[in-house]
Amino acid sequence: MATFETNRYPQLRIGGTPKIRFVDGVYETSDPDALTQLRKFAADPEYGITETSPADEPGDQDPPVGGGGEGSGSGPEDVKPPARSASKADWKVYAIAQGVTEDEADKATRDELAARYLDGGGD
Repeated sequence: MATFETNRYPQLRIGGTPKIRFVDGVYETSDPDALTQLRKFAADPEYGITETSPADEPGDQDPPVGGGGEGSGSGPEDVKPPARSASKADWKVYAIAQGVTEDEADKATRDELAARYLDGGGD
């Protein structure tokens, strides 16, 4: 079981398969796909994700703690958007937490991301 933590966005959601949802800044998993995805994001300091304990056994398939599937009550609406003047990196992390792909977030400007979520121009 591996534990990942983030202080930057305690309710961070990462789209993809599997969907990853941090609860109170913590996500635990042994799912190999989730581990790969989380380690990729943890390698980028702008996400503020750290692996605090590595997986014990790669084949261990315990369900995620505090995260996991739909209906867990920590949807994208639980995370407040950054200030309009926040950095592009902050807006990128927020947009990804809302379900935008990393590619889409990279292509958008900071002002486009802010307008999408603050001016109602988004999903």
